[in-house]
Amino acid sequence: MATTTPVKVGLIGGESGDPKDISPSQLPRTLEKIEIWSSDDGPRSGGVINGIRFTYVDTKGVRHVVPSRSGAAWGTTSGRFHEFKIATGAKEYVRRIDGTTGPCPDGDTGVTSLTITTSTGKTATYGDPCNGTAFSVPLDNAGIFAFFANADTYLNALGFYTQPYP
Repeated sequence: MATTTPVKVGLIGGESGDPKDISPSQLPRTLEKIEIWSSDDGPRSGGVINGIRFTYVDTKGVRHVVPSRSGAAWGTTSGRFHEFKIATGAKEYVRRIDGTTGPCPDGDTGVTSLTITTSTGKTATYGDPCNGTAFSVPLDNAGIFAFFANADTYLNALGFYTQPYP
């Protein structure tokens, strides 16, 4: 459970898309789930991240699904659906996100892959890690508890709410 004010890190990716963020009055305490839609997965697949949705609990104990509209995502819900659950009761948290940014099918720059790693060593990769320029957000004694983004047809850029983890 995070106990300090989060710090925003990023936006990593392209400049296209509409800005997306959580409410400043609903700052994150724990991240419970990340849902990702990707075109294709695997090295040299040409895949990109189409959309993202996540569930977090704020500092007041209220659970939020972002975006809140049913069936929505930052970006689109086309392609393959993936669900990455974080075992918050076991004090698991996201401690690292690696990825790539590169060309999307519409010609804009976007997030082409994401690899999520938790404090317990659980990891998963979505999209094409060979499609674009690599980035890494490794954290020591801290975690990622929510996101902000630029998104339209694809996830164009992604940012992270980070804070120390006790």
